[in-house]
Amino acid sequence: MRILPAILVALALLAPTVAFAQSESPTQPSLTSSQEAEIESGEIIVRTRRGSRDNGGINRGESIGLVCAPMDEVVAILEDFTNQVHWMPDLEEATVISQSERIGEGRTHMPWPIADRRWRVQLDPETRDVNGIESYVATYTNVEYDDGNMDALYGYWLIREYNDECTLVRYVINADIGVALPQAIINWASRRLLPGVITGLRDRHEAVY
Repeated sequence: MRILPAILVALALLAPTVAFAQSESPTQPSLTSSQEAEIESGEIIVRTRRGSRDNGGINRGESIGLVCAPMDEVVAILEDFTNQVHWMPDLEEATVISQSERIGEGRTHMPWPIADRRWRVQLDPETRDVNGIESYVATYTNVEYDDGNMDALYGYWLIREYNDECTLVRYVINADIGVALPQAIINWASRRLLPGVITGLRDRHEAVY
């Protein structure tokens, strides 16, 4: 199955009554020269935006970093959905629901007292030009089902060659789990889950290649 991303439930607030679009168009990350130097030294850039009435209560997180491996090997790790439980932070279950429709579901562990989040997503992967650079992009959107407990969930992976040795990975998540979260859990997501996407890919590549 094409990429089925392990969903990192990074942030959440109560959703307001105004409806907002449940999508985000993939773009190349905007990096300053100092930020480029940071990722080249192995650092991971994490950005978050807390939900508000202006954005529909949707909390946004992203991580940007380098995996020093060929792009096709990084993509292959992501495509191996059922084995993402071995490297994606706090992903407890991953199941392919429909191979042809690119639908999968999973369960993400949340710290007490928040219940684990169960989700189902449909993917739209393709290789295309993004801001003038050929990139592998996989957008994902929430699919409602009886056992799911996400109010909103969407985002994308963007993967492209960075230099002769490394691949750039950008992971974006927009999420609303329908309950207010303490600041401590938001901090946990920013410090563990989002950077863990990049470190997990690095570790998995070292383990399988």
